[in-house]
Amino acid sequence: MTIPLRALVVEDDRQVRRILSHILESQFGLEVEGATSGSDGLLALARQQPALLLLDLTFPDFGGVEVLAEVRRSPTLNRLPVVVVSANRKRELISRVAALGISDFILKPFEVDGLIRRLRPIVQTLLPTRDRPVTTRLGQGESTFLVIDGDANMQSHLASMLSSRGRVLVASSGEEALRLYLKEHPTHVLLGQGISLFTPQVLASMLRSRGAAIWSRMYLLDDIGSQHVPDGFEACLPRTYLPEVFLGAARDHLASTPSKWLQALFQAEWGRQALISATSQTIGVMAQTAIKTLPNVPALPVASCWSTVELRHPASEVTLTVGLVGGREVATSVARLVLADSAVTDGDTDEVWIELVQTIAGRVRHALSEQMGLLELGLPLLRSGPEQPNPTKWDLSVAFELGPAEVIVVGLLAAAAPPQAAV
Repeated sequence: MTIPLRALVVEDDRQVRRILSHILESQFGLEVEGATSGSDGLLALARQQPALLLLDLTFPDFGGVEVLAEVRRSPTLNRLPVVVVSANRKRELISRVAALGISDFILKPFEVDGLIRRLRPIVQTLLPTRDRPVTTRLGQGESTFLVIDGDANMQSHLASMLSSRGRVLVASSGEEALRLYLKEHPTHVLLGQGISLFTPQVLASMLRSRGAAIWSRMYLLDDIGSQHVPDGFEACLPRTYLPEVFLGAARDHLASTPSKWLQALFQAEWGRQALISATSQTIGVMAQTAIKTLPNVPALPVASCWSTVELRHPASEVTLTVGLVGGREVATSVARLVLADSAVTDGDTDEVWIELVQTIAGRVRHALSEQMGLLELGLPLLRSGPEQPNPTKWDLSVAFELGPAEVIVVGLLAAAAPPQAAV
């Protein structure tokens, strides 16, 4: 029997709370609990740990912003999807909650049909992720190895050699390997011989098709330490009882360095989708407009408006720079939408552009927190001078169309030090 997902609605207006609860129950089959104040909402969160939170911002005792901040600080709730439903249209407040990480910001009064359309994609994302395992995080010092081999003695020997490098799991069958892979989310998978019903290549393909561990690195164990690496494997490692031979070959490959994790981020579709989601939600919330993702990054005008924010990982030397670039006319057009004012100055445009990149960076930071742990959010910088950005040189970049001939580009660039001259 499937256990229904639970949602919490924190709203002091009884009529609005009733409408929101009815929609979640009748349209999406969620079990709903209501709370009438910020403090009651925090108690309910601690009690039930829901899969979704709908949150108003204005309460007499404890504000919605403070509730959201507490949620993001919580080790058990920091990835909770939050939809803010509020009549507050202050730009500073919207920017603040967006930077903390929200799935959407819905203004009151709302139309029921429109609310359902906005909530549907958010609720749909809960189903495949509600049982998602917690991953090993970058820089926390422990890797998780899954050793798959039909020989119990070889399993034990490999586990002994790897134990000083992290946690080791073992499996002798494809079924057992799949169960551990989905439950434990290993950082490294070593596939040996004698696996019942499956060749290592077939099993590796099956594991990857489940899509749970975009960070897992696959290694083929063979008896000769072949130099030929089959598709889908990081390397071939010798399947041997000699520690000096195995560890000598494996030393460089099995280190979970920040660069290897970031390479996985930039190569995985998940990384691109995280960037798309962060940008679409930010523009949607702040400018109240939808944007379209473009298949390629086009050439940008020479007179560009661009800003950056650095995300620093204190446990390593990694710095991620989040960049936002657009033509000056596009930036002015966006500023008009955000400020709801047709007459904006260059200073207004620069201020809005800084707020946008800071909010996007906050969302990216929240999306990456599961894999990388704590990321420190730097101050936004408005770039100027003769040097123009070249998004094609960024590690990951996505172009968006706001309207005819109105294009912005958002991207990520990784470096061991702040990339002041490389953006």
